Amino acid sequence: MFQRKRNGKKCHDGGIGVGGGCCEDDDNSSNDSNNNGSLSSLILRYFLLILIVGVIIYQAFNNYHVITYVSHSVKSFFRGDFDNIIGIVDDNYNNNNNSDDRKNNIYYVPGETEILRHMVIRTRLGRLRGFVQNVNNVEVQTFLSVPFGQPPIDKLRFRRTRPIRKWTGIKDATEFPSPCIQSEYTQRLFPVHIINQNVSEDCLYLNIWSPLGSRNKSVMVMIHGGLFTIGSISVDEYDGRMLAAHGDVVVVTIQYRLGIFGFLDLDSERIPGNMGLFDQAMALKWIHDNIRYFGGNPNSITLFGTSAGSISIGFHMFSSHAQRLFQRAILQSGSPMLLKDAFLRGESVAEKFAEIIGCYEKGNQTIYEDPEPIIDCIDQTPFDQIYKAQDEIVQDNPVPFMPTIPSEYIESLIGDFNDSIKLFQKQVLMGFNLNEGALMLHLSYPKIYTRHDVPKHKLLKQVQKSVVTMGVDSGLKESTATAMANLLIRSDHEEDNPIVWARKVADLFSDVMF
Repeated sequence: MFQRKRNGKKCHDGGIGVGGGCCEDDDNSSNDSNNNGSLSSLILRYFLLILIVGVIIYQAFNNYHVITYVSHSVKSFFRGDFDNIIGIVDDNYNNNNNSDDRKNNIYYVPGETEILRHMVIRTRLGRLRGFVQNVNNVEVQTFLSVPFGQPPIDKLRFRRTRPIRKWTGIKDATEFPSPCIQSEYTQRLFPVHIINQNVSEDCLYLNIWSPLGSRNKSVMVMIHGGLFTIGSISVDEYDGRMLAAHGDVVVVTIQYRLGIFGFLDLDSERIPGNMGLFDQAMALKWIHDNIRYFGGNPNSITLFGTSAGSISIGFHMFSSHAQRLFQRAILQSGSPMLLKDAFLRGESVAEKFAEIIGCYEKGNQTIYEDPEPIIDCIDQTPFDQIYKAQDEIVQDNPVPFMPTIPSEYIESLIGDFNDSIKLFQKQVLMGFNLNEGALMLHLSYPKIYTRHDVPKHKLLKQVQKSVVTMGVDSGLKESTATAMANLLIRSDHEEDNPIVWARKVADLFSDVMF
């Protein structure tokens, strides 16, 4: 029988009063009073039970299942075993969870998904606890927040990725990871929805989905986009269960450091630049070494991604750090040759950052000539100050932090003949979509799709400068870029039709950027 004590008074099952008061006082009560209390408690119990059942039915009809935390006392109150209800875990379930703030989170997982049971597997580094879910009548084993690198915090901030160490016990792998730190200002510019707003520097995790019972399946590894500045593998778009179920493949999504934390470059072993690419390479090595435990074939790995993810894959094809870790690549709307001159700006961005936080003063000496004292200063700078400096920089340039070339990760995009032979041994699929540039046009000129009085000549004047800049960044002479802009915008439609010209300019952005 469920019992509680409060203020020295004993409370029996069925005796919860208004406001959680005790059911039994020191004074004697009449039988009628006890009966009334029992009846009230019974009504309350069944009312709450009906409410919970109703919520479960409602979620089922809306193709949602709730993964939530239910306390032991609530389960005891209903005197039932709730463990067989989909997605409900008890107090002991979170004992091995390293993140206490995740304990009471509620996640709504869309799609026809049914969580059947939990499972534990052993990898080279330790044991992981995931779960099996029913995805359109296909059982898919799922492991979320699998660590592949040591948390890049404190002394490891801005450093090359270090491999995750072995762990003891069973590590929980049932919740999506926190996204990597990213600029709030840049997020406001882009229509990005981050499910878990608790961003963290401790973010080097990957998610894995594979059909239950898989053996030697091909592996598809997704690298998310977001201009190397924003993004997360915890959003619905990157949930791999459907691809795993219907593609009969193992699907992996990986996170990497973004913005200043992933791409600050001081051309030093301590801050080498391209830390985000090193993160990705470390994830690929982890996958290559461990994916067989999840039913995957380490010799049949395909990388795929969009935008910054696609550009990253192109870099991995040229880099000795990752070339041997995959066999195929799908580049979706992005290439390492895109805006290739923009990858040379690491020095100017690093100087601006170091100036803002008070670690560098411009003079005759560049930041790369003697970086060690500057790095010592950066290492002593509090996180909040670094974060504010990043936001100050992105207000002038929404995408200031990008991969840099040459660097420790990649010497150049075109190496010697032997490197080219290795590159072309990869199987590559590339593609792009219509109206790719519409988003960038909207970000550059937000009113272009809402105002209907933008004349052609004014629009051309606004856009031409941006187009020429992009052309120059792509390696063109300014005169050539200007001529290209004029040619692309030319049209038989001479009237001031804002819709026509908006489409023309969107096409121009698409041609230049993709």
